[in-house]
Formats: sequence, C-alpha cells, structure tokens
Amino acid sequence: MILIISILFSMGFYLAFSKQIKKRPSFFYVLTILFTIFIIYYYRTNMYELYPKWVTTYLANPFKRGAFSTATFIIVMYLGAIKKNNAIAKRLFSIRGEISIMACISTLGHNIIYGIYYFPKLFLDPASLGKLQLIAASLTLVMISIMLPLFITSFRCIRKKMKASTWKKVQRLAYPFFLMIYVHVMVLYSAKLDKHMTNIIIYTLIFGIYVVLRVRNYIIDQKRKSEFFKAKVMSLD
Repeated sequence: MILIISILFSMGFYLAFSKQIKKRPSFFYVLTILFTIFIIYYYRTNMYELYPKWVTTYLANPFKRGAFSTATFIIVMYLGAIKKNNAIAKRLFSIRGEISIMACISTLGHNIIYGIYYFPKLFLDPASLGKLQLIAASLTLVMISIMLPLFITSFRCIRKKMKASTWKKVQRLAYPFFLMIYVHVMVLYSAKLDKHMTNIIIYTLIFGIYVVLRVRNYIIDQKRKSEFFKAKVMSLD
C-alpha cells in the first residue's frame, strides 16, 4: 500500500507544482538533493529514535526504501504509454524530464543508504550475503549504470547539445531500467512471499498493465507505418 500512497502523493505534488517545476526546475532539484541528504543523515545518525514511529514509517521510510522514486518512475513510465488527451496527463507530461531527474536523485539517496552496507560486502565478502541479497545488490549496480545516462541526458541543457537520434537511443535504456525495477523488487519480496503478497500483486498489476499498453502502442504504430508504406507505394503506381 505504501507504493499506492506514494504514487498518489507524487501525482498530487507534481500536479500542484507543475508550473513552478517547469519554470524553476533547478530549485526543485536542489530541494530534492537537500531532502535526500537529510534522509541519509536521518538514518545514519539514528534520528528516528527521537521521533514518533509514524514519522519514520509514513514520511521517512518511503524515501529510504525507494517507494517515492519508484512511484515517480511509474508516473514517467505511464506518461510514455498513455494518450495525452486530458489536462492531468498534459500537465505531468510537460515536466516528465524534470520529475525523472528528481526520481534519479532520490534513487541515489536510497542506494547510498543501503549501499553503505551492501556494496562493500558485495565486492569484498560476497559469501557473507544471502543469495537474494547478492542478486539484489548486483542488480542495483547494473540499474545505477543504466540510470546515470538517463539522468544526465534528462537535463534540458544536455539534451539541447545532443542529436535527436542519439538522445532517443539513450532514452530507450529506460525500458530495461523499468523492467529491472520490477525484477529487483520481486527478488527482495520473494524472501517472504506471504508477508509481501499484496505488494507483489500491486507491483505485478502496475508493471503488467504498462507492458500491455506498450505492446498495444507498438502494434498500432507498426500498423500505421505499414498502412503509410502501402499508401505511398500505391501513389507511385
């Protein structure tokens, strides 16, 4: 349920501040960086011991565990798969690049919090990790290597300096990245299937529907191209 809450919160935030994010994206990038640093500090210094449990559970944990960044990536995913024929979709699509950058920053914070413990073990003592932990940590490194080019090329100043074809090729890395988010989560949840079954169903539905939409769009696009080609051939006869 934390994921659903994070998606609703994220959508509400981005819709409420869409104009401001578009106008002053740097302000929101800095704000995300500062908040991410605070979350890292919050857990590294055990600040959670000073606050009521609900503060950690409902406010800090979604950022620590990557629920907020995952929710944002899900929004970005669906914006690329649905029709932009309504006001909500148009407003969110207008800041798709900006919210992708904010999601990447938050994800890096999530990786730092867990990576401080798991990455040294992965490189120096992999035998100390369980099988699922080893897979999850390895997947994380691959995901970071994919995310960084997406992160960098999402900045408007970088995009303007790139050829459109090159930029599109880099952005196609988003597809394996989205897939790996799902795989990563399933690896972690598979350790305790009974406990996480509801979350597994929610993630599977969200990512499954996205795949269906993407396949549908691909089929429609191929059909359109085929019809265009046929029309062009007939016009030459």
